[in-house]
Amino acid sequence: MTSFLLVCTLLVPLAWTICNGPKVAFVQVAGGMIALVWLAWKRQLWALLRVSPFLFAGIIYAFCAYVSAEPRDTYPYQAALVLLFYGLPAGLCLRRLVQRGQDGPVAWALLAFAVGMSLIGLLILRNPEVQRITAVSAGGFQRTNGADDTAISYLHLFSISNVIIGIVPFTLFALAALPLALAARRPVLRLAVGGAAILAGYANIQIATRTTLMATVLSGIMVIILAFRSIPRRRLLVCGASVAVLLLAGVGYVGAKSDRFQYLVSRFSEMGSDSRLDIWSEAAKILIRTPDGHGIRQLQSHEWAHNLFLDVGLTDGWMAIAAMMALYGGAFYFAWRAVRTAGFFESAAGVIMLGWLLSTFVAGMVLPPQAAFLATMHFALGYFAPCRAPAYATPAEPLRTEREQPWFPAPVSDAALHGDHF
Repeated sequence: MTSFLLVCTLLVPLAWTICNGPKVAFVQVAGGMIALVWLAWKRQLWALLRVSPFLFAGIIYAFCAYVSAEPRDTYPYQAALVLLFYGLPAGLCLRRLVQRGQDGPVAWALLAFAVGMSLIGLLILRNPEVQRITAVSAGGFQRTNGADDTAISYLHLFSISNVIIGIVPFTLFALAALPLALAARRPVLRLAVGGAAILAGYANIQIATRTTLMATVLSGIMVIILAFRSIPRRRLLVCGASVAVLLLAGVGYVGAKSDRFQYLVSRFSEMGSDSRLDIWSEAAKILIRTPDGHGIRQLQSHEWAHNLFLDVGLTDGWMAIAAMMALYGGAFYFAWRAVRTAGFFESAAGVIMLGWLLSTFVAGMVLPPQAAFLATMHFALGYFAPCRAPAYATPAEPLRTEREQPWFPAPVSDAALHGDHF
């Protein structure tokens, strides 16, 4: 229970960021301090030295944002200085808990967070003011993008302006964890993640957004391909039958909500002529002309380029792009190394974090800047950071190399872990 509460506490700043709460930066700093205190208590504070390249890339990114002095620099500056230094320690804590045999509490806390976010998303959609953004009329389902000056309040404390784009991070976490329905060893956990995904999918159908579905489907396929050999055939058959039942239930729901479904299908069919392609083309041309940044002001087709790297380049220049590529390139490299270790897919928390990393990255490639996606990817940076697993070898057994070490070893005592090295 202690580990569960610790993970929930570390996730509060992420939830606060998604909900657009007041004084987000202070809440994130508080979460980072809690993570650092826990690492220091477990004598693992110096483990941050192993992720110093990530910190260095974040500092370069923040420096570029500071020099550019763009009025819109809240997104890059906060992402570099606050989210990075909050996400890395928190991710390291999650990884350490898993190595201490607390994979179950960590996974349940991550899943509870995903369910809570989906429920808040559904609560937002029930707000009467949303009807002026999404509505069903005689002509079918219609929706319009909200503006910053038309924010909708919910839970008496939070607000959301663009409901259509803003609802994506609320529902992405549950859908991104769906591969756990195949990989998890415990039936209760498989049922729980399936129920969470149904809630999130329902919210997405209500808002008729394709971004969440596209990002989570792509990430889910990649995770399942990587985990396929680790999944028993009997479980594949059971999950396949469950998916068939859900599809039948979905067909029945579609029959009752045909307007929203047809609108969603039509949006998928229009992907080839999506306006994002024109925005990306214009942003790339501007980026070539303005390698030092300040090109965001020249963008005419939209306020943002709807692509993480293009937006970073237009705002802060090529050096910032290089820092971000190094940051996320390192994340995927170490995630790939983790996936190749023995027993990785026996860790439910590892599967969830891998899904979160892939899906948020895909969403960041097609959406305007969202601090929630960046914070989630920074969580994954810490979780998949390079470290050596504890040496459990007996005196008669030679120590294994880092690649041969199991990802999900048997838990050991604090005394054994105190001599461990990241």
